[in-house]
Amino acid sequence: VGMGIKMALFPLHGWLPDAYTYAPSTTSALIAPIGTKVAAYVIIRILFFVFDAKYVSGALPMADFISWLAAIGIIYGSVMAIAQNEMKRMLAYSSVAQIGYIGLGIGMANPLGFIGAVLHIVNHAFMKAALFLVAANLRKNSGHSDIAKLDASYRKKLPWSMAAFTLAALSMIGLPPTAGFFSKWYLALAAVDKGNWVFLAVILVSSLLNAVYFFRILEKVYLMPPPGQEEEEEDFSLQPKTGGNLMLGEEKFGLLIPACALSFCLLLLGLGNANIVKGIIQRIIPLGM
Repeated sequence: VGMGIKMALFPLHGWLPDAYTYAPSTTSALIAPIGTKVAAYVIIRILFFVFDAKYVSGALPMADFISWLAAIGIIYGSVMAIAQNEMKRMLAYSSVAQIGYIGLGIGMANPLGFIGAVLHIVNHAFMKAALFLVAANLRKNSGHSDIAKLDASYRKKLPWSMAAFTLAALSMIGLPPTAGFFSKWYLALAAVDKGNWVFLAVILVSSLLNAVYFFRILEKVYLMPPPGQEEEEEDFSLQPKTGGNLMLGEEKFGLLIPACALSFCLLLLGLGNANIVKGIIQRIIPLGM
């Protein structure tokens, strides 16, 4: 239970939305990828290395309990994220769902689930750090991170930040070849291997829900015409037409560079996932799993 609270596993997640929302934006970008993942690592070590997979799946059925809580948390976090209008709060509830993916992989207690959980720990750290850094840049630039106030002007004000956001969002949704696709793929294979079609449906439905709350932001920024201008006058160049190089002025290098680097790493992690799985994760699969 203690590690479940630190991991923010549903329904022990109550502290997370407010903590991520009201913490300074750069602090959120640090604690989101690190804090909960340490607790997930501890749970993995306790369940599968102090005990073993057969014990926690049989004599002490903790694994099944965790997996069902995680499945509920995935849907709950995704639905709550759709309901938010503040970007940081949306990302906070999204984290509840993403932590659910990790818990689901742990709870299925099979090799594919273990691979999916460990891979998603790494992937989510990169994805959520990039997204919170973009939210921080948005707040520094405009004084808010309100989704309702976003419009097409932000693709000119913050072109590189929005590009980083787009790549990280696509990875969160699980589109190939981004990293997020492959961890979800292993989790889906684990659900099939376990014969649990409910878990497979949860993974698929939650990916669609992820698309809903991320695409509404991308729609406002990329698909809607700017205020007071006709759509046909627009281009989608990353370089603004006026105001000089806004990347030097309005986009803060201290936030922009790590956000872009993390987003680019999502492509590298996706393209190199086979090496990560075969070279590292398969070597640490617990005995007896």
